[in-house]
Amino acid sequence: ATQLVLILGSEVECDNPSSDEFSHHAPRHKTINDALKAAFSDRKDVKFINVTELISGQSDFRNCTNHFSRSVYYKLAMAISDKITEYSGTRSIRVSSPLVARARHFIKRLKRRLH
Repeated sequence: ATQLVLILGSEVECDNPSSDEFSHHAPRHKTINDALKAAFSDRKDVKFINVTELISGQSDFRNCTNHFSRSVYYKLAMAISDKITEYSGTRSIRVSSPLVARARHFIKRLKRRLH
């Protein structure tokens, strides 16, 4: 069976967006997040990652509610990895595709930069 993992938008607003275009997204994200959770609440094959839970404060934003610090992206990558592990029952994903290889490479580079 296939698992669907939905990444929910940030319900915390960036205090200093780089332009008005990037302001006031959090209330809209909350509305959409609530609708998604309600629509799929009875589905065991749909999981959520709530970006709001990965944000510690304003320093986690990069001039917009939709762009984050490296540490948030790292936490997001780990949350995705955890969902895969939860589904597959193993830490070792044996999928050989160029996309998976690039994703692994990106996560390794990100880990090195953050530590």
